[in-house]
Amino acid sequence: MIGALWGFAEATLFFMVPDVWLGWIALTSLKRALIATLAALVGAVAGGLLVAGVCAYVEPATSFRAMDTVPAVSPAMIRDVDADVAERGSRAIVDGPVRGIPYKLYARAEGIQGGPDVAFVFWSILGRAYRWVILIPLIWLVSHLARKWLHFTDRQARGVYIVGWCLFYAWYLTTVAWS
Repeated sequence: MIGALWGFAEATLFFMVPDVWLGWIALTSLKRALIATLAALVGAVAGGLLVAGVCAYVEPATSFRAMDTVPAVSPAMIRDVDADVAERGSRAIVDGPVRGIPYKLYARAEGIQGGPDVAFVFWSILGRAYRWVILIPLIWLVSHLARKWLHFTDRQARGVYIVGWCLFYAWYLTTVAWS
C-alpha cells in the first residue's frame, strides 16, 4: 500500500523517489520488496496518467508553473523534457531515470502533446520498472552480504542505508537538480 501511494505521489508532485521505501523493505525481504515494487509501479503509472490527463486540459504555462514548484525541478529541465517528448514521443521516458529527471515531467509533456495513450503506458511501465528491477535485488544482496560477511545487525544495515540516501540527495540536490 505504501509503495503504491509513494509511486503515485512521486509521479505527481512529491520529489523523493519510491526507491527509498522499496530499498528499505529490501533490506530484510526481497519478496516483500518485489511486491511493493509492483505496487509502486501501478501507483506511478496511475499518477502519470493523472498528470498527463490534467495537463492535456490546462494551459501549458499553468502546468509548467506547478512543476517548477517541485524541489529539484528547474525550468530548463521542464523545457528539455518538453522538447524531448515532442521529438521522440513517450519513449523518451526511459531516459529519465539515468538522467535524474523526474517521471512527472514526462507525464506533463505527454499531456501538453495531447494526452496519454497506450504508448505512454507502455513506456511508463518500462521507464519506471527497469531501475527498480536492478536496484531492489541489488540492495537486498548487499544487505544480505553485509550481514553475513561484515556481521552487520539490522540496525547497522538500516543506518548505512539511511546515510546512503542522505548522501545521494545531498549530491542530487546540489549537482543534478536545478541545472
